[in-house]
Amino acid sequence: EHIEPLVAVALHDLLVKKTKQNLGTDSLVAQGKQFVDSAPKYWETYRVLGDIYSSLGETIKSIELIEQAILVCPLAEKFSLSRLHYFLSIKLLKLDEDRAAQAAEMAVQFNECSETLLQQGRCLTYLRKHNDAHLILEKALHSAESQQAIFHIAVAMLRNLRRRSQELEGCDRFEAAR
Repeated sequence: EHIEPLVAVALHDLLVKKTKQNLGTDSLVAQGKQFVDSAPKYWETYRVLGDIYSSLGETIKSIELIEQAILVCPLAEKFSLSRLHYFLSIKLLKLDEDRAAQAAEMAVQFNECSETLLQQGRCLTYLRKHNDAHLILEKALHSAESQQAIFHIAVAMLRNLRRRSQELEGCDRFEAAR
């Protein structure tokens, strides 16, 4: 019996209801848990339940569910693994910058595209690894030329990174002169 397609349709319906706010919070969580219980080897159930918890402000629970989704997602589904690591990186960025950077790197390894590169550059900037961030953001910039929004984000991030680097150099010169 192959239950995953049925669960996928039900998950889609649940997300539509969530978006339209037709279900109460408790009902959303209960339904999400039901889907996980009915298809525990289907990664999408964990991601959707993690999304529900995230929308409720429960970031830690959301992270745990995304990590579970990564564990059950088949290696052959590289695009899905990339997206899961990308989402994990976003959730982790304000909590654990090192883990966020690792997740972003994994997202790039599974699918190198402007979006994953941009997130990796963002994480490296948070870690103050400006040279590495600059290289990654340049790469994102070149891969995003056809995607105008991402292109502009990459340009803005590079400008801010250059400005920040110049400020740091100025501080270093001032410190050295003292």
